[in-house]
Amino acid sequence: WNAAGLENIDRNTVVFNHSNWLADISFDYLGVAIPLAGGAYGTFGASVTALGVPEMKVRTVDQPNGTGEMFDANDIAISVGYAKEIIDRFKVGVNFKYIHQQIYNMNATTAAVDFGVLFQTGFNDMSLGFSMTNFGGNLQLTGDDARVEVDLAEGESGNNDRILALLETQDFQLPLTLRFGLSMHAFKVEDHALLIATDAVVPNDNSQ
Repeated sequence: WNAAGLENIDRNTVVFNHSNWLADISFDYLGVAIPLAGGAYGTFGASVTALGVPEMKVRTVDQPNGTGEMFDANDIAISVGYAKEIIDRFKVGVNFKYIHQQIYNMNATTAAVDFGVLFQTGFNDMSLGFSMTNFGGNLQLTGDDARVEVDLAEGESGNNDRILALLETQDFQLPLTLRFGLSMHAFKVEDHALLIATDAVVPNDNSQ
């Protein structure tokens, strides 16, 4: 959520998650965080996020029951991050990501950066945060499935009706998101506390 939050981890940590979603979609996440010299030199992090679907039949209008071929689809994001407390109560973090999507014989690849800051005011444990995620290049699917045969002079006799062509797919943006957050303790008594938090989310592909 915020790359600067990596600095809050004070010990070597490994997190793994596997989820089976609807339609046999699988989601896997592996994250590692390592404080350097006990956190004196910041915290290093790395993660792998993967989304996949099982093989399905290739179906066409002429062969709705399947062509005998199978296809699958998957997404993967590999990230490396670092966070450090720059001055007292002010933390900064950055995360670099490699993103790859694949469906059948088409694939798309790009890179992105996440950036975040956290500031603890010292008043009722009030914290302010800002993050920007998925700032990077566009994705554009390319591959053998974009190869087609066309007839440039349809209806004319003697012409080549099987000219090989390559369809140009439209590129699309990553879901760039800006977040502003504020949290503070309304009250604390012994081992209990009430924390109030609010976020403002500004995505590039949806309403605020």
